[in-house]
Amino acid sequence: DPDVTIKKSAQSGKSFIETLDDGRVRFNFDVTVSTTNGTVDPVTIVDKLNFGNTDNGLYLADCVYDADSIQLYRVAANGAMTLQDLSTLKYELKNGTSDKPRTITLTDLPALDAGEKYLLRYSVLLPQTGFGTVEENPNGTAQLRNRAEVTSGTLKNGWSEKATMNRQRIQKKAELDADTGLITWTITVQTPSTGVNGNFLKGYVVKDLVPDGVEIVGNV
Repeated sequence: DPDVTIKKSAQSGKSFIETLDDGRVRFNFDVTVSTTNGTVDPVTIVDKLNFGNTDNGLYLADCVYDADSIQLYRVAANGAMTLQDLSTLKYELKNGTSDKPRTITLTDLPALDAGEKYLLRYSVLLPQTGFGTVEENPNGTAQLRNRAEVTSGTLKNGWSEKATMNRQRIQKKAELDADTGLITWTITVQTPSTGVNGNFLKGYVVKDLVPDGVEIVGNV
C-alpha cells in the first residue's frame, strides 16, 4: 500500500541555533518526507511558522523564513540527492508581516517511488524584535513553534517542532550587610538561551533607576 511520513529535525551538518553578527538568531531545519512503498499520488508539503500554542504561556516568537536558504532535494532510494529548481515547481512563500502563519507550500510534487524522499531544507531568522515589547513580554522569554504537513491523495501526516528560549533576560537581586547596613545590588543580563551567544545583546542598554535620596557607595 502507498504510504508517506514527514519529520522535522535540525539541519544535517549545521548547528541548530546560530547567532549572527547583527544579533539575529538563526535556526536551521530539515524537513524529510519519506515513503517505504511509494506514494502513487503527487505530494504536497506545507510548512507553517509561528503556528501553534506555546508551552506555559511563553511568548510566541515572531520569526521569518530566510528566503535565500530554502532548498528542496529529491533523494533517491540509494541516498543520492538532486537539488530541485523551485522556479519550475508550484512553490509559494508567504513571509510578510501580515502572514499568520508564515508558510512554505510546495504543491503537487511528483509522486515518490519506493524508498525515495523529499528533503526541504531552510533556515528561520529571529530578530531581537521577535520577542515583542517589554509591555508584551516583560521577561524576554519566548518559544519558536512551527509545523510541517504532507498530503498525498488520501494520505496525511504531520510533525510539530519547537525551540524554547526561557532564560529571563534580566535579573536583579539584593544582599544586605547587617553590620554596615549597606545593600549590594547585582544585575545580571543574559541571552534567552544557552545556545544564543552574546552577539544577541548588541545594542541593548541597561538602566537602573536610583530613587532620590539613595547614595551609591563604592564602585559600580
